[in-house]
Order: sequence, then C-alpha cells, then structure tokens
Amino acid sequence: MATQPSATTGYTYDELMLKHECPWAKHHHESPLRLSSIIDRCRELNLFDRCLFVKSTKANDEDILLYHKESLLKSLSQAPCENIEQLKEFCRKYEDVYMNEFSFEAAQLAVGGSLNLLNSIMTNQCRNGFALVRPPGHHAMENDMNGFC
Repeated sequence: MATQPSATTGYTYDELMLKHECPWAKHHHESPLRLSSIIDRCRELNLFDRCLFVKSTKANDEDILLYHKESLLKSLSQAPCENIEQLKEFCRKYEDVYMNEFSFEAAQLAVGGSLNLLNSIMTNQCRNGFALVRPPGHHAMENDMNGFC
C-alpha cells in the first residue's frame, strides 16, 4: 500500500549560494539580490515555518554527470577564478555567464539541494517543493553553461 504524501511543501537553499556574484560587474542583473529578496519575503510571511526545510548538500560528480558531460564538469572545476581577466575571457565562451571563486561550490549545492528536494517528494516527506537556488542552471545544456531569464 502506497504511503500518502505529506501536505507539506518542501524547500531548499544554502546561504553560500548568495556568494555567487559577478566579480567584474557588481550590479549585474543576475545577482544575489534575486535570491535574497525571495528568502527575505518568505521569512516576512513566515512561509518557511509552514514548510519542510530540505538541506542542500554538494552534488558529487556522479550526480552532475547524470545530465552534464564530463568535459563541462572538468572545465567548470578548473575555471581560472584567481585572475579576473582570465575568468572574464573564460566566461565569454558562454552566453550570459559569469563566475567567481564560490560559483562552482554554489552550483554543486544547487544541484545537490534540488536532488535532495526531489528525493523528499518521491519518498512522500513532502507533497511538492521549491528550490531556492543559484546559480541558475535551468538554461544549462549538456555540455555548455548558458545564461538565465
């Protein structure tokens, strides 16, 4: 007999994702403010008190390779984050993409948190979920990073 799903909505996020920001354009329109304003509003409305928090954990390579090619994973993990000019050049290969020294870890947390949330839904710990994650990855392709909306 199948277990009835909880009536609870699950959510996931990690504060480290707020450290993903453009090092050469501090007022870039895909900024930490996009996530922090949502989190602030959810707190103001006490929405989190009515939801199940699902911890974000870093996705491992195997998780990331469920969709992305190994060449993209290798490229991201070796991005030249110490040198802004080299990093800008690296990011120019992609559409509307920037990175800093926290971006790869933030992306691992975004993927891991989303997978954890999905698992919580599939095991009936919550009925549905909302992943508060960045960097945005829903435009990413199998072998390319890609911007945002």
